[in-house]
Amino acid sequence: MKRFYVISIAIIVTSLLWPAGASGQSDEAGYRLIREGQEIENKAQSKADREKAIKKYEEALAVFEKAKSEKGRGVSLNNIGSVYDDLGQYAKALEYYEKALEVRKKTGDIKGEGITLNNIGLVSSQVIQRMLVRAAGG
Repeated sequence: MKRFYVISIAIIVTSLLWPAGASGQSDEAGYRLIREGQEIENKAQSKADREKAIKKYEEALAVFEKAKSEKGRGVSLNNIGSVYDDLGQYAKALEYYEKALEVRKKTGDIKGEGITLNNIGLVSSQVIQRMLVRAAGG
């Protein structure tokens, strides 16, 4: 009978700890994909290279979504926005930055929120500068 209780307790403890362990592994895999995307983005010489970085960030986003890691989602969304910004696709960059901001606010990630707000400001500035150049006939 004692053996039954010990086995039951072991099963309960394992089942309680297993999701946390699995999530930790998923987070680790997601952040590994983030680092790979950042390496590609930092070395990017072409549009195709930047698109590869987006793919890595999208893979990371999928991992974080599956693991229900909101912080990881915020990082992924912000990084995707960054690549679209580099590609000059400002509307798409803003779309991802706004999603990242929403996630970061929800999780209380103040530092991440500041980073994303800064990125939104930079993209907005670039859009305004383009509009001014066009209005001046350039």
